[in-house]
Amino acid sequence: EAINFYQKEIQKHGGMVKEDKIAVEDKNHIIFLISLTDKIIREKENDDFYAIFATSEENILRAKEIVKKTIKELEEKGIPQEIKTFPGELEISKKILKTYDDKAIGLSTWPEVNPKTVKDKIKLILSQEKKPIHFKDITEMIGNLPQKKNLHPQTIHNELIRNQEFVLVGRGYYALRDWGYNPGRVRDVIYQALSVSENGLSKDEIVNFVLDQRMVKESTVLLNLQNKKFFKKDKEGKYKIKEV
Repeated sequence: EAINFYQKEIQKHGGMVKEDKIAVEDKNHIIFLISLTDKIIREKENDDFYAIFATSEENILRAKEIVKKTIKELEEKGIPQEIKTFPGELEISKKILKTYDDKAIGLSTWPEVNPKTVKDKIKLILSQEKKPIHFKDITEMIGNLPQKKNLHPQTIHNELIRNQEFVLVGRGYYALRDWGYNPGRVRDVIYQALSVSENGLSKDEIVNFVLDQRMVKESTVLLNLQNKKFFKKDKEGKYKIKEV
């Protein structure tokens, strides 16, 4: 009777299922029961696949072929691919994982799918949120990742400071440099804006440029602009870099 029950459960999953889906409790007892029948096949875990229950060898081969094809497609694409559902056939593979938001799949070796370093985890959070985030919030979000590894905020902050892929854009707020943010203080951002302008820029143009790059108050921009050691204003009211 128990064998028939598990056989039906496996059939519900298309004749092949990852062992953990069926053997949730009393795992060893279930494995022993299944070993007594030829109606259910158990394939042991290996480097590429988790343990599998199936009603036939054909079902296992079919699932592995789907996995092989999916891995090849992912390798060709090079980035995670969006999915609506995660097929049971892919659940048996150790090389394919869902992204932490369950919206896409990718290879387990990809940092955006399976982040292992602190840097990878920060990049994953920022990429998913698509906006600058305070380092304390980044720390909290990392704590909610599937790995469930809690890191100290200072550990996150140190990585954000030392790694050039991240840019400080406000008090404690960081963004990805890939988004077009450039490192440096507010004064450096003003200098950058003026360095590509032949005829200088108005106060409003400079303020708008800086506020696109930094989460600061307008008064902070104006205060930096008044530094006569670095900037000068012409008769038309436009600002330029003061020549040394």
